[in-house]
Amino acid sequence: MIWCRSTVLLCGIYLVSLAQLQKF
Repeated sequence: MIWCRSTVLLCGIYLVSLAQLQKF
């Protein structure tokens, strides 16, 4: 995830989205 380093905000949202999917 190279883009994760340049866009920390999007990376955070991406990780939160994965966490939400794990709950369901």
